[in-house]
Amino acid sequence: MARTDEDLAREAQRGEAAPFEELVRRHARPVYLAIYMETGDRTESEDLAQEAMLLAWRRLTQLREPERFGAWCRTIGRSVAVDAARRKGRLKRRAPERPDAPPSPTGPDEESSLRESKEGLLEAIRALPEEHRMPILLKYMDDLSYEEMAERLGLTHAELRGRLQRGMALLRGRLGATGTAGGGAGARLAERS
Repeated sequence: MARTDEDLAREAQRGEAAPFEELVRRHARPVYLAIYMETGDRTESEDLAQEAMLLAWRRLTQLREPERFGAWCRTIGRSVAVDAARRKGRLKRRAPERPDAPPSPTGPDEESSLRESKEGLLEAIRALPEEHRMPILLKYMDDLSYEEMAERLGLTHAELRGRLQRGMALLRGRLGATGTAGGGAGARLAERS
């Protein structure tokens, strides 16, 4: 039987490195995605995700709820991203491209329209509560199965499906209210759920 995040975190808090390495394998991608939503830059997000996981190791004794290790790490990741933005003197988020998307072969007008649509979609996703934002990111940016998402987020399948449905309903409402859902990436994502 697979060990829970809580079991692994408690072992890691006792100074054992192997359980922490397993936690990093489980949670590095969600931490990266949380940071990526802040920075919009793949390389910077990868660097900051590594920094966040190292900081989590150093602060492991401060973790009060080991069963919430993933949420704790994502919070550290977002804090690291905000601190990095402050150091650079920029707090406004850039609209990220999909982390694994190839460059678009479109013309300037299409590219501008697509960029506006993506920016609207990303702003709508950023505005969602984390409990709804993370499942959507894992499903549509990482294309994970329900089993993988539930495990990474520490949810039952029913809880995950409920959060995805509620998140998509909130997202559709936000996109409809801003007019972004009329075309482009926002409409395609809203239709896929």
